[in-house]
Parts: sequence; C-alpha cells; structure tokens
Amino acid sequence: MGATAAQAWLEEGRQSGLTKGQELRLVEGEQAALLALLRLKFGAFLSAVEERVRATQDVEQFKAWLRRVLTASSLAEMGLDGGDEGIQAIS
Repeated sequence: MGATAAQAWLEEGRQSGLTKGQELRLVEGEQAALLALLRLKFGAFLSAVEERVRATQDVEQFKAWLRRVLTASSLAEMGLDGGDEGIQAIS
C-alpha cells in the first residue's frame, strides 16, 4: 500500500512538472509571437518594451496584446510604449 501511495505521489509530481513545462513553452511562444508582430508593425522599439513582454507570464495578457496588435496604431495604445527613459532601441 505504501508503494502505491508513493507511486501516486511521484506521478502527481511528474504531471505537475509536465504541466509547468508546457505552460513555460506556451508563454515563450506567446512572447516570441508578440515580439515578432510588434517588430513587423512598429519597427524598432525600446528595450524596455521587450523586457516587459519577456517578464510577463500571464497567457491571458498575451492573448489581449496579440488581439490588440491588429488594430493598435502605436505601442502606447497597446500599453507597451516603454516610456522614453533613454533605453536603447532594438529591432
């Protein structure tokens, strides 16, 4: 009975690890897609914009940004302007 409980616990841990790994890959994919679309639409932007995108882990936020990039006329309209703190522009 102890072995069964241990096996169940190990399986639960394995599944949890797989789920977290899948979520991480999903977030990384969303980050890459958003950054590619931002570069295509707006050209070079401040590194603060990329830092904010890379720091975001919320898939729902990425979904909102990915929808918004279709109609936004600026990074500021998307809430991603990064301010103008003299941070180097990237392309």
